[in-house]
Amino acid sequence: MLDKIQSLLAIALLKSLASLPLGLSRQIGALVGLTNFVFRTRSAKVTAENLRLCFPNLDTASINQLTKNSLIETGRTLIETPAVWLSSLSRAQKWIVKVENEALLDDAIAENK
Repeated sequence: MLDKIQSLLAIALLKSLASLPLGLSRQIGALVGLTNFVFRTRSAKVTAENLRLCFPNLDTASINQLTKNSLIETGRTLIETPAVWLSSLSRAQKWIVKVENEALLDDAIAENK
């Protein structure tokens, strides 16, 4: 019974997130990412360590700023994803602001790749 309730709550949460306007979704996502940064969650620690490994010459302030920015964008992606999964294609297409290297995708599709 508890599993059923948890499943229904999860579905309700995903549908609620999917119904949000893009601007609000992005704000909530940024808040999720910022919360991870402020509370130094495991995600924040792993992100900072990976950045230190990738950019050993960067100072601590730069690593912290990159960590914060990365977590904010990850939070946005997390909160926007239900809309992509559960909304109509036409709604999702309205959210596309810029497409890079579309010709590469078109070529691969044309070659059945």
